[in-house]
This record gives sequence, structure tokens and C-alpha cells, in this order.
Amino acid sequence: MAPPRLPPAALLNRDINAIPSAFASKVRAVARHELGHYVVARVLGVRTDGISVELSGNLAQWGHHGQTVINLTRDLITLEDVVSYLETRVIVLYAGACAEALPEFATPGMVVDNQKAVSIVQTPHLGAAQDHAKVREHVHLLRNIRNTLPADDADCQSQLDAIEIPLWNKAVGLVSRYADTIVGVSLTLSTRIVRFNEKVFMDEAMLSAIPKIRDLPSAGGPP
Repeated sequence: MAPPRLPPAALLNRDINAIPSAFASKVRAVARHELGHYVVARVLGVRTDGISVELSGNLAQWGHHGQTVINLTRDLITLEDVVSYLETRVIVLYAGACAEALPEFATPGMVVDNQKAVSIVQTPHLGAAQDHAKVREHVHLLRNIRNTLPADDADCQSQLDAIEIPLWNKAVGLVSRYADTIVGVSLTLSTRIVRFNEKVFMDEAMLSAIPKIRDLPSAGGPP
């Protein structure tokens, strides 16, 4: 009887958690998403504390977990403080999907592909579902603050749209304005994401040492 055939040495030594190059585009998209949150948060004066990204699972079934760590604490003295806080949160939340809709690599004059960004937000499995759910809660609260009179369903939706659409447009505008920083730094982050089930973290000191991040303007507004 012939001895059993052994797999090639390359297969025996293969790291089963290594992320193959075929996933590079997906990895870069996840990195851009988190950099979108991060950059827009800093520009709007939100205190940040780094980014973490993890691709979980394996080649057959995978997902991702990303987090931009921000400080949500703020002294809300007046109702206008509450409104400003909620509006900032909506813009920062939407900035992730907008950043995913930027080109993978820096190109002159690059801007957000608005149609692609909308699709990312509205398609559950594309990774922005939690952001969108939070946005809807914040927008409903803004509507309840601004409109104290009873409204039927049609009027209510019109009021929600009147709040949400301008905030979406602000997110698109900010991500487009800082696209070079978002894409450039996300490429640096993506090169560190090389294995499934391994969290990659860039802390605030590491990010602030990057010239494009250090040179970002800040509104000095909501923390």
C-alpha cells in the first residue's frame, strides 16, 4: 500500500489566520470607514482616543469590528447645547460610510461617491447598520425637540428629512474636504491589518504623530 500523500510544506506552514491579498480592498474599506469617523470627529472638536479594527472569522465566513474611540461626555446646559451635540454625533456617525465611498487610493480632486455612500448606509450587511440606527434615534430626538406640535406620519417624515438630509450633506462635505488625509492614513492602518481575529489599534499618540492628522483644524466645539 502506498503511503499517504502529505500536503506540500507550504500548506503545512501556512498561517490559517493570515488575511490573503484578495481581501486587500475589503481591508482598506474598513480602515477608511474608521478614519472617516476619526477625522471628522477631530475636525468638529470631538475628543478622540484612537482607532481599533479587527477582521473576525476566516476565509469562508468573516466580518469586521471597527471602533473610533471618542469621548461622549459633554456638559449640556441649554437645549441648544443638546441640539448641537446631537447634530455633531449624526455627522460623525455618517462620516464612516461617506469615507468608505472615497476611492481606495488618493486621486486628485477625489470626493465622496454619494450614491455609493447611501447604498452602504442602507444595506445592512455592508457594515454601517449600527451607525444608521444611532443616527435615526438622534434625528428623531432632534425632531421631537424642534417640533412640539402633533404631526401625522407624512408630516413627521418630512420633518425628519429636513433635519437628516442637511446633516448628511455636511458629512459628505467634510469627508470630501479631508479625503486626502482619510485615504492616506487609512492606507497606513490597512497595512497593519494582516491576520483574522487580531485587533489592530492605533492610539491617539500614534495618530497625532502623523503630520496629516496633527495638522487638522479643530472647531474646539463638542468634546
